[in-house]
Amino acid sequence: MIQNQSPFDAQLARLKEACGVKTDSDLARILGITPGGFSGARRRGKIPHKWFVYVASTYKVDIDWLISGLLTCHVTHPKDVEDGRADSPTWKLEAHVASLMTENALLKELVDTLKASLRDKEETLAAYRQILNQFQHTVTALEKEGVIIPGAAPAGPLANRGGKD
Repeated sequence: MIQNQSPFDAQLARLKEACGVKTDSDLARILGITPGGFSGARRRGKIPHKWFVYVASTYKVDIDWLISGLLTCHVTHPKDVEDGRADSPTWKLEAHVASLMTENALLKELVDTLKASLRDKEETLAAYRQILNQFQHTVTALEKEGVIIPGAAPAGPLANRGGKD
């Protein structure tokens, strides 16, 4: 990595190197994304995993190298392709298996993240339902005591309310 280069910029440089391009617009064209999509990734400072997977499989480049800059035992660095080392069918198969294993790990990580996010959202929804239920009970109790709450809808399930006042 170049001194003071962000991880995003280092990964972007490796993607460009693997594809043999110099500019963001050339890389965007290869990836089949709009300049806006590319700008969004730059703004977030995070390259979508599918970009790594696409470049790794299309250009036969080690996905670990694209992501981390580290070479694994199944090296498919662009230089290997130029030197002809990547021509062996066995070597290609091993590199493909390693790439699939990495992709699988990334997908498992993504699934775990999505599951955690869903659990968080379900917990938040349950908390909101509990608050709403407590509010409805409070309004019902106040109505029984004859207290009028300005702007409050009558207590009861939301589904039983008419929608028009």
